[in-house]
Amino acid sequence: MTYPSQDLGYARVPAPIQSASFDAEKLHWKATATYFVGCLGTVAGCYAAIACSLLFLRATDHLPPPIVTNNLCFDEKLQWMSRELPSSTPDLLVFGSSVAWRHFDSEKAIKSELTKNPYNLGFCGIRLSQTAFVIRYFLDKQKFQFPLRAVLIASPQDFEGCRGSEEQVFSKPAADEAIFSPAHAWELYFKNLDPVSFVRNATVVKAMRQGTMPLDPLILTKSGDGPLDTAANRPDLVYGEGTGLSQDCFYALRQIAKQFSDRSIEFVLLLTPINPRWISEYDPNHGTLKSLRSRIAETLKGSGAHIWDASESTLFLETDFVDAIHLRWSAAGRLTAAMTDFAKKSAD
Repeated sequence: MTYPSQDLGYARVPAPIQSASFDAEKLHWKATATYFVGCLGTVAGCYAAIACSLLFLRATDHLPPPIVTNNLCFDEKLQWMSRELPSSTPDLLVFGSSVAWRHFDSEKAIKSELTKNPYNLGFCGIRLSQTAFVIRYFLDKQKFQFPLRAVLIASPQDFEGCRGSEEQVFSKPAADEAIFSPAHAWELYFKNLDPVSFVRNATVVKAMRQGTMPLDPLILTKSGDGPLDTAANRPDLVYGEGTGLSQDCFYALRQIAKQFSDRSIEFVLLLTPINPRWISEYDPNHGTLKSLRSRIAETLKGSGAHIWDASESTLFLETDFVDAIHLRWSAAGRLTAAMTDFAKKSAD
């Protein structure tokens, strides 16, 4: 009689050896499980520690804004917007670099009847090619699609260093989260964490928000202006001799004008006042400013833009400036009033 063959190899192993093999296998899986549990615990512990740190910093007002651009004043403005989005479409939008953020007085513009609902979208530290990106981003948003008028405030330094006619400043999905989905903005602290920048910003952001760093305040009006309401001066002009006007910046300006024209938005370009001391030290023959004016006029020819050059305006004295290009808040009110008169006359 024949029987089905069977693998009896393991059955032939003596019982003590079988037991040792089982014990070794159990120890191996136990060690592996312990390792993975330890790894998961470490990750969870790190996230918990970070979350607790964020909550503590928020409670003490030392929590920096989520990193979107890794520029503190830019990211602070984005965080402010998440809390202060306009309830209705603004009829006037302000764009540009820090001179737009610091030099437009929305309350003055309202009292002058230039606008009823202005909103300042000026951000620090950007050049014209980056401003073109910012303008496109916000004009694509329903909240900002149809203003009657747009004001671009620029300094000569904004026309330097452009790399292309439009330079990306931030990730659009990250900005969407930071501004329009504030409940998800917490995720940005984990996605974009830069420990060095985070710690540095945490040490100064409270003082900047409280205005105790008078030359670098992060105090915003209800319309998004960033007043430099101080009697202090920087120890020097900060901005020295220019590096040269960039043709790409003028391509960007032309693109900006087209964005406004395509949407039938009245466009006013204001070339901001310049400290007379800077002119005497770095442009005594007025060659740089003359060249800038000429190239702006050529760039915007036929665009329908209204250009007001206040770079050498006699309305402003050296004492009105904290550095080469930034005005004190009292002078910003005068600038806004003068710009309002210009815009009204241009519209007639």
